[in-house]
Amino acid sequence: MRRALVSAALLLALAAAVLAGSAALDRLTGQLTAEVERTAVLALTEDWPAAREAADGILRSWDRQAFLLHTTLRHGDLREIELTLERLRTYAGQMDAGQCAVAAAEAAALLDQLAQSERLTLENIL
Repeated sequence: MRRALVSAALLLALAAAVLAGSAALDRLTGQLTAEVERTAVLALTEDWPAAREAADGILRSWDRQAFLLHTTLRHGDLREIELTLERLRTYAGQMDAGQCAVAAAEAAALLDQLAQSERLTLENIL
């Protein structure tokens, strides 16, 4: 009986940790997506200093979460997102509104894809 209770408690703790991790990733990707979209708007309105600062802020946020992300998620997905965010910053620095918009759209799509792939759904469990 005691083993069953300990096992159930461990299973519940593991499920809670997975749910908390999924919610944290959803929050992070949502915030980053909003910042990416804001950077694209700033680039399209040719507010280059603000666009560069926003792009730098996105990469700083990404770097702050890098350890946690790399310990829990697939490295290939994370590297692809990081490269796209770096391209966004480069295009903002080069004052290329068109390429900024393209990089921002790609980054937003990759962040959304990452969040969807890690959500706790029946499809992801199976």
